[in-house]
Amino acid sequence: MYYRRKIILSLLQVFDNKLDKIQLQKLLFLFSRYNIEKKTYDFVPYKYGCYSFQANQDLLTLKKYTWIEIDLKSRKDDFRPESHSPKN
Repeated sequence: MYYRRKIILSLLQVFDNKLDKIQLQKLLFLFSRYNIEKKTYDFVPYKYGCYSFQANQDLLTLKKYTWIEIDLKSRKDDFRPESHSPKN
């Protein structure tokens, strides 16, 4: 698994396994600015703050391999880790 995807899973774990997509993008932005040694994500200005296309692609990949689930029933898109490990 890529280092960037481990960062996403770690942030979810720290914040009780539930973050909406805007919160997650902002936290990843702050993390990438404080982590000078290793480049993580590139960001562009967007409607609600910063946005990373790389982070979005990593989220879709994590969903594809069932590491996270996206709750579309709530008002905001929430990301959560899955309760089971993916089959490789």
